[in-house]
Amino acid sequence: MGSSSFINDSAINFSITTPVSGATLEERPLLNALLEDDENRETFNKYLKKMATGFFSEETITEKVSEITSMITPYVEKDPTKFYTMEEYLKATTGDESIIEFSTQRAESILAQLSGELVVEAETSSDMGGGQEQGQMQPPDVTTGEAQDKGMQPPAGQDGAGPGAGGPPNMGGGQNGPPDMGGGMQPPGMDGGPNAQSGAAGSSYSKETFIMIGISLALLIGAIVFASFFKRRRS
Repeated sequence: MGSSSFINDSAINFSITTPVSGATLEERPLLNALLEDDENRETFNKYLKKMATGFFSEETITEKVSEITSMITPYVEKDPTKFYTMEEYLKATTGDESIIEFSTQRAESILAQLSGELVVEAETSSDMGGGQEQGQMQPPDVTTGEAQDKGMQPPAGQDGAGPGAGGPPNMGGGQNGPPDMGGGMQPPGMDGGPNAQSGAAGSSYSKETFIMIGISLALLIGAIVFASFFKRRRS
């Protein structure tokens, strides 16, 4: 909860008219449909005003933060796994860059926007460079097998240096062969070539099959001999 993450104009003056970031309101159809209705918009604004003059007022938020920090501070001090230093913790709970200061300024911004004194333009996708947020990961290009994000590196063997690299999985397979599942890799003994039946897996299954057949024949012969011997004894 570093203070620098919320004490800034963008967070304090976040638009209440178009409450979206990195997109247009039309790109959020449910929210857009709700706020297009005048009655819903009026109810929405009433709740905003209630929060700004109630829970997020300077008096109330100061009391709440003070109450909570008095309870948890001794435990924070003793916690060896805490995510922030005590200095950062205290900076975020008291002073000019605390959550109290943010809440107070945010409440003032909401009231100013409700009265029309402050007009805030939302940070839509067009404002942020064609709808893509900075640093956002892009999906791989399935036509080339390459990542669109220059910061992403494909796994080893798919960077153009190995067999089958640079392309999507070959789902057609070779002549009479199974599909190539990408990167030129195929199961042992399943390459669809003339030696497909002589792979390691094929040999293993053949040995097991012969052993089972041998055991079955031995049991069958034993049963026949026992039946013949028992028949002769009875006669």
